Amino acid sequence: MTVRYELRLQNVGDGPEDFLADRGVLRFTVEHRHLQEETSILKVPCITMRESTERPITVEVGSNQIVGTDPARIIETYRNVIGGDWREPQVPELWDGKAAARIAEILAEKL
Repeated sequence: MTVRYELRLQNVGDGPEDFLADRGVLRFTVEHRHLQEETSILKVPCITMRESTERPITVEVGSNQIVGTDPARIIETYRNVIGGDWREPQVPELWDGKAAARIAEILAEKL
């Protein structure tokens, strides 16, 4: 698969369905509506232009980097990503889409 690198700002109003429709594009995302989660599942680098995240696991597994709002740091991180200097994103443990089955199994055991 050929990956094209394109700066795409994802902000309020752009939903996950828009994000998922164009998987080959590198995204810079401002966290909302769980886009950091989608980037983790798809193993797509996510650069969060905020000072924090509600999804710290995405930083821990390497799919997300928090860069704050400093333009120089944002540009530096973008250049690192397109230059291949990014930790290989991983999917967090248990983010396999099988939560409902695990919950049903536990409920069946308890009831």
